[in-house]
Amino acid sequence: MCVSGLGPGYLAEWYRGDLTEEVVGAMVSALTSATGPTSGAGAAVRLVAVFAVPSDEVVYGLFTAASVQAITDACGSASMPPDRLTGDIGAWVAKVGP
Repeated sequence: MCVSGLGPGYLAEWYRGDLTEEVVGAMVSALTSATGPTSGAGAAVRLVAVFAVPSDEVVYGLFTAASVQAITDACGSASMPPDRLTGDIGAWVAKVGP
């Protein structure tokens, strides 16, 4: 499956009990810095969206990449190895705005 035509989709999960706005902001910043056109070993990894669910103590990251290993490498370089990483994710992002 793919993410809104962007490529193969993957869902990363991190289980954290300290989900404040500041903590999630730092996570997003670290992941954004570690992803992009040449993240990892030259493989493109795109961070599409991050969802924080404090009541469940979980953060979800939606990525596109050519492989699970590329995402594992990018998250590792952000010092954020996922607690769970699922492939074959389909996501359809609604258009925001006019």
